[in-house]
Amino acid sequence: MIQQYIIYLRSIRGYSLNTCRAYEHDLRQFVAYIQQHTEGMRWSTITRTEIDNYIIHLRAAGNTAKTTNRALSSISGIYNYFIREGMTKSNPCKYESRAKMAET
Repeated sequence: MIQQYIIYLRSIRGYSLNTCRAYEHDLRQFVAYIQQHTEGMRWSTITRTEIDNYIIHLRAAGNTAKTTNRALSSISGIYNYFIREGMTKSNPCKYESRAKMAET
């Protein structure tokens, strides 16, 4: 599923190769985390609580707001893709708030 989404981003949405690689990396990390912390990983059964816990995990590991925000964007984006493709009806990230980033 991730690979189909990345192909969509690259060929239809025109995302850069670097952005697509970053999104793929984020999604694969998320899947690895979910597989370690839940039984029977299925995109359709992942809840907002599990996503919240993943973001807490990323922050506790020292990731920046920029990194955690991109992870949320990656996860939210794949759910929006699933909705467009008729694979699911809702996006558990829809109302997830992004971390504030320090101005430079």
